[in-house]
Amino acid sequence: MAIDIEHCEAHIAHTDNNYLPFLHRFYKSHRATLFRFLEVVPLQSSTHNQHLEMAIRFIRHHRTSRSTWLDVPTAETNEQATASPSEALDLSWIPAKWLKLVTGQASSQRSVPPKQLHRQQFELCVFSHILLELQSGDLYIAGSAEYGDYYSQLVTWEEYHAQIDEYGQQVNLGYGTDSCKNGPYLLKALLIEKFRG
Repeated sequence: MAIDIEHCEAHIAHTDNNYLPFLHRFYKSHRATLFRFLEVVPLQSSTHNQHLEMAIRFIRHHRTSRSTWLDVPTAETNEQATASPSEALDLSWIPAKWLKLVTGQASSQRSVPPKQLHRQQFELCVFSHILLELQSGDLYIAGSAEYGDYYSQLVTWEEYHAQIDEYGQQVNLGYGTDSCKNGPYLLKALLIEKFRG
């Protein structure tokens, strides 16, 4: 009976053009490898947003749990629990398509903080967002060439100001510290001239 209910829920989700319920079947055989990846690879956020890193710590902490549903740690529960390494989880980053699977709540109930998370669906959600954030550069692997911190590869503002005049001369744009303010206007004028002529 439980299998039939799962199939019905998967079908309902599929009719909403949501493929996410079907990922679990493929995830089971790769779960151990993905958790090993988290143990070996030093993932860090390139932004001030630490929500995904907190979620990663949460799923790693509950890796051996067999419970279907896990309690969501809040600031209040952290004050009561002295030995728990859990930290309050902000789940605002979870997209609407994942929200129902992860929390059991409809996206219209987003203002109500969930009390529990579906462990396997939350793991899937976190791993899929690790992939997306590595691709976008919001998450990086320290020391990696392809998935490294691209912010560290940018020049500092001091280097920029010291080299902008020379760069402008090399590329023949007439850019200098004074003309940088007019850069967009110069570019627009050059484009208009090219298209007219």
